[in-house]
Amino acid sequence: MRKILLSLSLCIAAQCSFAQITITSSDMPVINDTLRWSSVLALGSGFNIHDSGANHVWDYSNLVPNAQGLDQYKSALSVNVSWGLIDPAAYGYKVADSLPTGGAIPITVQNIYNFFKKNGTTSYNAVGFGATISGSPIPAAYSAPDTVYYFPLAYGNIADTSVYAVNTTIPLLGTWVQTGIRYTVVDGWGTIKTPYYTSPVNCIRVRSEKVETDSVNAFSQVIKFPVHTVDYKFLVNGQHYPALWVTTTVIDDTSAQTDSENVTAIRFRDVYRDSLHPNSVSNIASSISVLNAYPNPAADGKVYLDIPASWVSFSVDVYDMQGKLVNTSSNKRELNLQSLSKGNYIGRVSSGDNTGLVRIAK
Repeated sequence: MRKILLSLSLCIAAQCSFAQITITSSDMPVINDTLRWSSVLALGSGFNIHDSGANHVWDYSNLVPNAQGLDQYKSALSVNVSWGLIDPAAYGYKVADSLPTGGAIPITVQNIYNFFKKNGTTSYNAVGFGATISGSPIPAAYSAPDTVYYFPLAYGNIADTSVYAVNTTIPLLGTWVQTGIRYTVVDGWGTIKTPYYTSPVNCIRVRSEKVETDSVNAFSQVIKFPVHTVDYKFLVNGQHYPALWVTTTVIDDTSAQTDSENVTAIRFRDVYRDSLHPNSVSNIASSISVLNAYPNPAADGKVYLDIPASWVSFSVDVYDMQGKLVNTSSNKRELNLQSLSKGNYIGRVSSGDNTGLVRIAK
């Protein structure tokens, strides 16, 4: 009898630890979330787009990260007042510092943000984006929002469809138009392991296909950029970021009436890894030489570094206290830091095999 009870208890425990879950709006990012991820080289990753289904086991614990990023969710208003025009309740994160246009469009696109909004407990929507285009902050609100998820998300639900559109004016250029359709379905559930989740955690796999056309109407011509991608997101309860997020580009073959997918990006929820930040403060702190700077704090934003005379050729890199490179120069003992905000900085001086470290206040 005891053996039977033990077997039953083990079965119940197994079901509790390996069960189908449901994702709701409470599992989505919120304002002030700071979510770190690591990226993986797509080539040789071993990700199989067809590896899914019910009661499934995904083991990606052997993924090797090659870079890291940080998604910091901020209200649109706090990023730029004009971007609050998208929606006063919108919030999101910076996608990129700049967007290469390849010379096809005579503009610069910088500080690109995607903004989202929860529709109560019903859905999670992309409601617009903000960017600095040729020096002007441009808010672009969707006339029809892109519904990323309808809730609740659970395996077996009917696939969801979202049709979205945005049309915005770019000063001195013309209009930018985006139209698309998103198909979303939960195509699997089970457990997943990654370098972050070293023990299996319950998850669902969401497949989200996006067929989109971006076009710029300028100078009496229309330039179109077709987009056809698929996101595979492994979602976990209580976490505001996918355990694993894989993006593929769809190769349309109209002649054979078949499509294929090429994996183009892989990232997973992660912790800070020193090895992926060779220029971070924590890594340069082991420098063997300590240099002096004067005046310190800097006067009028200028500071002189006491670098040994024997260091004839050298470079100077200045980092803020988050490890971001904010100033660089070569063979100059006087630094001009007038463009930097007040605060503390760390300077690293490199000359051949010699490395020096100096703390600078402004």
